[in-house]
Amino acid sequence: MTFQKAVLTYIASQQLSKAEEKKLRETFEYLDEDKNGSISKEELVKGYLIVYKEEAKAKQEVERVMRHIDLNQNGTVDYNGIKI
Repeated sequence: MTFQKAVLTYIASQQLSKAEEKKLRETFEYLDEDKNGSISKEELVKGYLIVYKEEAKAKQEVERVMRHIDLNQNGTVDYNGIKI
């Protein structure tokens, strides 16, 4: 992870209200179907299918999102450092 990404992640985590943190955790837990603490690309696609209704659009959006939030580049979205 680059220093800039680490700083931006820290700043973003400090800006959430308790209600936003709670909603974020609930959404994460909903998408994390296997309850392993991370969201795979496949799990994220299922979530975006609810919004986009088309698999191609959902997959395209997931690829875009993963480029920005998969900080350790392990192919998953990890829920770290947010305390409710």
